Amino acid sequence: MAEYLVIQHYKNTASLPNLQKAPPSTKNVDAMSTEGKRYSIKSTSTGLTSVFHSVDIESNEQQFEFLVIVKYSDFYKIEKIVELNWNQFLKFRKIKKPENRYAISLNSQILKEATILTNFSY
Repeated sequence: MAEYLVIQHYKNTASLPNLQKAPPSTKNVDAMSTEGKRYSIKSTSTGLTSVFHSVDIESNEQQFEFLVIVKYSDFYKIEKIVELNWNQFLKFRKIKKPENRYAISLNSQILKEATILTNFSY
């Protein structure tokens, strides 16, 4: 659901790039811009994203250009859409146990530095 909502939001916002769904089985990438930028999309209602299963915790090799997080309220209404670039992802990623994979926790520092997309049109 978050992938669909993000793609629609980008398509319906003139200042944002046009996104399309990434081909099936594309690791760590859920959407791509018409300029070839790769987007990973996550959602959360708790503030902590699901883990990035295919991002190697032993490597900093760039997997995507942007991470987009949809933050839902307790009643699954969209509160905000947050965009991080790869360097911000590297800065804020945390290892989640027991999966031993990266996740992102939407905290006040991330919200200060990230791009907050709030102009919803659906």
